[in-house]
Amino acid sequence: MTHLAKFDEDEELRTFLQQLLNDKCLINGAERFAQKLLEHGLDGIDAEERAFIETEVIEPYYSSCEDCGKTPNWADMLDTYDTGLCKACFKKATTVKPPVLDVA
Repeated sequence: MTHLAKFDEDEELRTFLQQLLNDKCLINGAERFAQKLLEHGLDGIDAEERAFIETEVIEPYYSSCEDCGKTPNWADMLDTYDTGLCKACFKKATTVKPPVLDVA
């Protein structure tokens, strides 16, 4: 799967990569390639760099919700990676429901 196909037009993916950089999530030189992609766009990286970014930067964080199976948008991807749940399922799982009182 190529997530970078429309990178230059995908502001959410650009923001996601910037978030990975800001949060210091990238290691082993991945931050250098991600920064280069953000600065120069797809035309500024070669095929080898592109493949590295796909497999070592994006794929490790590309997650589907363990509950509903949906893939979240890029803005919510890190949260899904961290919790295993999309926003809606996380909210459902962490919402405290009031106890049901037996009024018999």
